[in-house]
Amino acid sequence: MHPALQPYLDPKPVRTWRYVVAGALVGLIGSRVAIAILDHQVTRCFCDTTEDIALVTAKKYAFEAFPQWRSTAWNGPACPSSLDALLPWMNNKDTLDPWGTEYAFWCGRTGALEPVLHVTSAGPDRELGTADDLRSDP
Repeated sequence: MHPALQPYLDPKPVRTWRYVVAGALVGLIGSRVAIAILDHQVTRCFCDTTEDIALVTAKKYAFEAFPQWRSTAWNGPACPSSLDALLPWMNNKDTLDPWGTEYAFWCGRTGALEPVLHVTSAGPDRELGTADDLRSDP
């Protein structure tokens, strides 16, 4: 063995074992702390998006499902009788917002040739006509 390598090659395996155990503990503790921090951030992120889900769903009814319904019902009525008619073009099984309230809608012509659909979620207070309503119209 080269004399320059002698200080780095410790014949006592106890010291090496201590470093392995210490490294494993640091890695385990560090990963648990990282998971706890990330879990808190992800949970916080998803808790703040209920309004976003309601707004995106209202806009999907108005700007995706309604035009697709119109393209299949071109010889029928200009507007659906209920939002249930649009469910085949939605990923929803019902017409409830995240707070369990039915989405409200209005459909008709507002100076345009084609009918438009406006969809509103009553928001967290579950009352239409208040400041927290989430509307599909721009």
